[in-house]
Amino acid sequence: MRQVGIRYEHFPLAGNPYRPQNGEPPDFNACAAKYQNYIASKPELVVALYHLLLDNRVAFFCYEADSEQCHRSVLVSTIKQMAGAVMYENL
Repeated sequence: MRQVGIRYEHFPLAGNPYRPQNGEPPDFNACAAKYQNYIASKPELVVALYHLLLDNRVAFFCYEADSEQCHRSVLVSTIKQMAGAVMYENL
């Protein structure tokens, strides 16, 4: 990543504290709603990522087969609302 101008920076605060419990089926909508509330309570996270985007190329890593079923999509959407014209591409 460094060769293409992207540095790695870990943001543990951006992690999703909501996981299905004890065989509970995954429910992305419920998870996304909880995560949206979580990041709303952590404005310093969104502000830090927004400032990082101002001067850097940023990649958000996701292990989901469908990136729209990942909590990072909620985070990116929130940052886009704050930042306006952010170029965003799923790879």
